Amino acid sequence: MPNIVAQVTASLQAPNNPVPNVEAQANVNNENVQPVVVEEEEAPVMQDNYIPMYNQHGVYRQGCSFKDFKSCGAPEFHGDGGPTACIRWLEEIEAVIARSHCTYDDQVTYSTGMFKGDALKWWNKEIGAGNAIPWDQFKILVNERFCFPYELQTLTLEFVQLQMNGADYKGYIRRFQELSTLIPHLVSPEAQAIQKFVMGLTPKV
Repeated sequence: MPNIVAQVTASLQAPNNPVPNVEAQANVNNENVQPVVVEEEEAPVMQDNYIPMYNQHGVYRQGCSFKDFKSCGAPEFHGDGGPTACIRWLEEIEAVIARSHCTYDDQVTYSTGMFKGDALKWWNKEIGAGNAIPWDQFKILVNERFCFPYELQTLTLEFVQLQMNGADYKGYIRRFQELSTLIPHLVSPEAQAIQKFVMGLTPKV
């Protein structure tokens, strides 16, 4: 472009010289320019044990096979052990979901694949493997089935009286978190949760 401008300026300053054909010059320059070829990006080659999926927001997320899901430490659930065992299993299985990069569509399918005994019988009879339900609804169903009301009453009384045992700070925190999940109304709003936690600490802490 600067060469063309210079030629036009020189021609205007010299009346006897014909004005160069700027358009023709531009065409000549364009003919010398090689077209840019944009290559299409190849789709990623996925391994046999990975499944490309998109969540409800259109965000790509690479999934995993059920074999890989189990190898990440997915625990079995037999339906016994009461509310504490139930909530611990849900927490552990959610950690596996995050660690294995399980897709949103496979969360319930893979998790129920770890059901054994009474839990498996309940799922096959009451829910059915073919029913696609979101994860939050799945957790509600599991809690309703395996966290019995009379057991929750016992745990509620335990939570009300919960105190740290000696210097076992970690044990106190772990039990406080478990009971907070099972009996959320005792720790809501947040200010009440903080007050309850502090009241259960050993005075020396």
